[in-house]
Amino acid sequence: MTSIVVHYKELALKGRNRPWFVQLLVRNLKTALGGLDVRSIRALMGRIEIELGPAVSWEAARDRLRLVFGIANFSLAGRAGLDFGSLASAILADLGSRETPSFRVAARRAISSTARSAIPTARMQ
Repeated sequence: MTSIVVHYKELALKGRNRPWFVQLLVRNLKTALGGLDVRSIRALMGRIEIELGPAVSWEAARDRLRLVFGIANFSLAGRAGLDFGSLASAILADLGSRETPSFRVAARRAISSTARSAIPTARMQ
């Protein structure tokens, strides 16, 4: 499953009416991505996740998101299992036939039930 993670600008500073501004941004994202195979748009803590269907190209979604006011940045994201093997397999599948001498994994432990903490995960080779 492919998603886009959207980080927003000053909306985080809006205080008690922040949810209203976030919902307005979600509505604007739905309008901008209208006609594309978007499965869902969810407001999460401090960001918004756009779940894409298989018929959406990254380029088409990216070109539309560039025009939405209030977005600080956005990036393509994927999902993988919580074990290191699943994560490594997902990364290699995303790389495809591209050659790269190295890459970096930055990890934060958002789920405390995982077997390994973030620091050893980030240091694995």
